[in-house]
Amino acid sequence: MFIYKMLSFKAFQFVENHSYIVFIFRFLQTFIISSAFSSSSMAHDDSLYYLILLFLLTSNACGNDCIVSNPSSVQSKIECFHFDIYTDLMRVTCSNRPDYKLLQHTPKLERFTFKELIYQNCSLPIGNQSLVELLSAFLDRTQLSYTSKMSLIDNTKHSKNITLDPQLFAGLQKLHTLVIQNLADISFDNPLLFRHLSKLKKLHFYGRNRVSGKFVYQLRQLSHLYIQNSDMEILPKELVSNLPKLETLYLDKNKLNHVSQFPTLPNLMYLNISSNQLVKLQEDVFSTLPKLKILDLSSNKLTRLATDLLSENNHLEVFKADNQKCSELVLETQLFAYLRFLKEVSLSNCKIIALPEGLFEDCFKLIKVDLSHNKLQSIPEDLFRDLKNLQELYLQNNVLTNPLPDTLLRDAINLCILHLEKNNIKSLNKLNLSHNRLTLHENSKTGFYSNRRINSTSWALFSHLNKIQYLDLSHNLIVNISDHFKKYWRNLKFLNLSHNFITHVSYTDFPFLSTKINLVNLESNKITHPDFDLSRIEPLHRLPNEIFLADNPLNCDCISSSLVTYLQAHLNASKSIPTKGTSMRSATRAVWTYSHKDEEFVTDQMLPRLESEELNFKICWHVRDFMPGEMIASQITKAVEDSRRTIIILSHNYLESVWGQMEFSTAYLQSLEDKRNRVIPIIYQDIGDIDQLDPELQAYLKTNTYVRWDDPWFWDKLHYAMPRKRHRKHEQPTCNISMSSLNKTN
Repeated sequence: MFIYKMLSFKAFQFVENHSYIVFIFRFLQTFIISSAFSSSSMAHDDSLYYLILLFLLTSNACGNDCIVSNPSSVQSKIECFHFDIYTDLMRVTCSNRPDYKLLQHTPKLERFTFKELIYQNCSLPIGNQSLVELLSAFLDRTQLSYTSKMSLIDNTKHSKNITLDPQLFAGLQKLHTLVIQNLADISFDNPLLFRHLSKLKKLHFYGRNRVSGKFVYQLRQLSHLYIQNSDMEILPKELVSNLPKLETLYLDKNKLNHVSQFPTLPNLMYLNISSNQLVKLQEDVFSTLPKLKILDLSSNKLTRLATDLLSENNHLEVFKADNQKCSELVLETQLFAYLRFLKEVSLSNCKIIALPEGLFEDCFKLIKVDLSHNKLQSIPEDLFRDLKNLQELYLQNNVLTNPLPDTLLRDAINLCILHLEKNNIKSLNKLNLSHNRLTLHENSKTGFYSNRRINSTSWALFSHLNKIQYLDLSHNLIVNISDHFKKYWRNLKFLNLSHNFITHVSYTDFPFLSTKINLVNLESNKITHPDFDLSRIEPLHRLPNEIFLADNPLNCDCISSSLVTYLQAHLNASKSIPTKGTSMRSATRAVWTYSHKDEEFVTDQMLPRLESEELNFKICWHVRDFMPGEMIASQITKAVEDSRRTIIILSHNYLESVWGQMEFSTAYLQSLEDKRNRVIPIIYQDIGDIDQLDPELQAYLKTNTYVRWDDPWFWDKLHYAMPRKRHRKHEQPTCNISMSSLNKTN
């Protein structure tokens, strides 16, 4: 278990002329030894260099006295502590070039055991000296030999233009993971460089490294190879030769402009060549990868994907080629045909104009297809024929103008997500769900059809959605509630009809025959008189718990007085209706939207500070505040509406998140509706060219200010962007809902 008690004490000190060594031990879940050296030859120079050792501890310590002798036989009695400490990580960090020989006069840290060693900003051994031999001046050689993971980071400051000797890794026979980062001035041409690392399984090259293909020759056990963020333009064929056990190969974020046919890699399952400069691929480039399961070609400049490109990859499950920086990506006929294990295809933002026939022929296991953000004008009638396992289809942000074929989705009997927003479809009655077999969706519990321009003639659309519980029909052209529509809602709990053109509503218009209905949102319609005949209002317990009527031209006249009097007497109703939702004192002042891959940043950096006593903001965090068992999409919408700000953590991970896009769209539309800046974008990582982003996000970032995490004034700017606390006289507490509602007494 970790030690949380903090101890700080001077371990020892001895002085000889201008030379001194000081060790300071700190105990708080980490253990730091800091030693500074200043030799007599540097008497005229005030600069110091230091060595820092960082340990992550899992045990305890005790103390005793000991004697240390310096080379002049002058003895100093010091307090020395005996440690029995077991660690997972040791970090060695240098400034300038320390003299390791000075450490030979200190007690060795032989009691420390660790699994991982990080060697940063320190000189590499010259000649045939090994790293183990170098560090054994103050670390136990046996312990070093048991290191399983090592990172060499930025070691070129004092080791420029040298060729590494194979002896460098001698004595590291247990090493299975090696990370090499930013060693641009060091050559890796020696084919025997890794001859002592016979058990190495993972090799990472990150940043500017001079990588050739010779050094991997001895790595017969290597299963994972990462070469990322380098200046490599052409992939040396010998780089991945003779690697029979290689399973994962990352070549992303380089400058590759050409890739020839890969050598035979019988066990390779994951290949990532994204974020390079590839313009074309020869047809047989992947033919020697028989077990390939995941292929990522995203963020290149590809203009064509040939018919036989994947013909030999019969085990392929996931294909990604999003965000091609080209004028048009052409997909040839039967590109994915007969890939019977294929589950996911993602081709968004590739400027695809047309789709060929037979593109997905016999892809029986296909689950997800993303063709969003392209230039598609039409969809072939049989594109999804026999795809009975298709569950997610993304066609938003295209230019679909022609009516969709009636038989387009006839076989997609398990489709549960269909996105068609932001197209040029003029009549959705051409997409009659009873014809295109989305009626197989009978067990669906959620339906989102907002912004689809549905009118009163489209009710057959829902004829078989008899198990739906959450239905969003906001931002359409609905003018009345049809009898054909409401009779299928026996299980409905939440209904959103806001932002339509409904002018009249009465008791009989609602699906109040079920006690399950909880909320009906009629905000922003054209309702002037809600007609509830008091002679029929006896079964009042069947009314929804909440009816939202905000932003309607309600006439508060004598005609409505009897209803108002009745409601005030029998219901816990709001006495006054605020005209602006954002002027209410909301309990939740902001809601997060971020990728789950960035959760550590949110929980460690952002949330504690915002909810600290100093700032005291109430943040809606889905991990803590979302109700279990309720639909995620519904809770996202409600959280955004109930909050005065939406904080977006923008990163590459966020841009790939479907839920993140939905959360931003909800907040963005709410901002437009309220005519207020409710969204606070925080750029956490470099997100690339803004012009390549989703149009809504792109428009927002170009017309509004945002905050960068690396800005030294970050917290001041964020604090300024957050809503101010208001304290008004006689202000009564209000609910979290952004608009007032009629709340039924249970």
